[in-house]
Amino acid sequence: MKLVSIILPSTHWQKLSKLFTNLEDTASDMDSFEVLVKVDDDNPEMIAYLEAEKRKRPFSIRYVATPRRRGRWDIHLGYNEAWEISSPETYFVIGINDETTFATKNWDDILRRYVGYFPDDVFHLRISQRRHLNFKSVVECMTCGESYGFYTKRWLSLTEGPAVGEAGVDTGQSCVNYFLRTQCGCSRDVVVDDIKVANEEIAASATHGLSKKEWHEKLLRIYDVYAQSLTRDKIENFYRLARNLNAYIWATENNLPHFEIEDDRENKEILVKISSQSNPLKSFPYEVDFAAWVSVLFDIEPVFDTLLSWDRWPPLIANQIIARRQLAQLWLNTAPEQVKNAYLGDLGKAHKKLLNISIRNKPLTTVRQFYMNNLIKYIANGYSELEESAFVDDLVGRVLNGLDDKTSVQDLLAALLYCRDAELLYQGFDLNPIPKWLLDDLGSVARKARVERTKDVLVKFMPHSVLRAVKSRLMKTKNLIEEIWE
Repeated sequence: MKLVSIILPSTHWQKLSKLFTNLEDTASDMDSFEVLVKVDDDNPEMIAYLEAEKRKRPFSIRYVATPRRRGRWDIHLGYNEAWEISSPETYFVIGINDETTFATKNWDDILRRYVGYFPDDVFHLRISQRRHLNFKSVVECMTCGESYGFYTKRWLSLTEGPAVGEAGVDTGQSCVNYFLRTQCGCSRDVVVDDIKVANEEIAASATHGLSKKEWHEKLLRIYDVYAQSLTRDKIENFYRLARNLNAYIWATENNLPHFEIEDDRENKEILVKISSQSNPLKSFPYEVDFAAWVSVLFDIEPVFDTLLSWDRWPPLIANQIIARRQLAQLWLNTAPEQVKNAYLGDLGKAHKKLLNISIRNKPLTTVRQFYMNNLIKYIANGYSELEESAFVDDLVGRVLNGLDDKTSVQDLLAALLYCRDAELLYQGFDLNPIPKWLLDDLGSVARKARVERTKDVLVKFMPHSVLRAVKSRLMKTKNLIEEIWE
């Protein structure tokens, strides 16, 4: 049995040479691991180099040569292609890059201690500098995911490979693990302090060796991946794979001698069965409805010591804007007799979250606006700023012309998502057609808007460093203002 398969894509034989030498110098057992490299099939120099290294090195080296495609932007495919040629009996798999080296002598001896750490062999080991982070949101997983980790091959088989969707190994698997922990109640990540990698900062640096123009181009592509990963279908896919792990763990914990796991895509649930023809023993639903998706988009836990950082992040805002338009359309399509129940239920909760979208009251900088507009066009086919503007103008116009028809409440709810605050809609028309249950709630929204404006005045002229230093006092002041307005 191979202890671990080390997988990586590479186009630089010089970097690979340093990695190979490092493995010789640091590993205890040359038969305990294999190195699997994805190379471009139009790079004969790399192929010739690897053929020579296979004969030279004391450990197993194999490679897979496939088309270049979009280069670094399809690197996730390279990891999966390298994983597919791993030895059937390998226990762990780790995805690295060609600038990674091990800083711990005899790291493989330490790794061997963790074989069978969980009896079902579904777990992963965290060894990066972020290994102690307890991710509290999907956004945090994407931007600060586990850079290096040893995953059991069984884990990766259940998550359909190392790279999930267009996300890299760190981003995708961190998101899957987040849903496994928070939604499925299974904690299967193990912190390992005894194995360390060198050059982690250089290897993970996004700006390494790039000009300012190249960096902005790369940043836009990175934002593309993050924005795509935050769409509803991708979030649901992370949850689906977490449920796959969840189902396998449940089956083994219940000592089922033989079982099959089936993905019912039509009903969006993972089924555990004795055989493909039998009735399911247990189902694990994974649908992420609209309200749950919006909760993910607003469940933001700051990572850095700044205020209002993540809520100004273009990939996140782009998805919030798409969600806002979808919710507006949902309101317009809701039958009059169903509006109250929808508003008092999950849809209303999503509505109130979207009222807090950061750009509703605070415009973005020119650079962030540029990124965001490009991202929306990327993740929402057919998006047009002109069409969106016309939609909003027509919507608000209908509200201001009078709320006296059967769709007035739906129009009002949709318009509220775009107005700067609820008070704008309290001018120029009769409030009588608005039902009391909604009018009372809109009153609280208006008070909150006044509170936020007052808070903005307080902090408008404060330097960011001062604002950070008095964060706790600022929150106390905000609470006092709320009491005054109430």
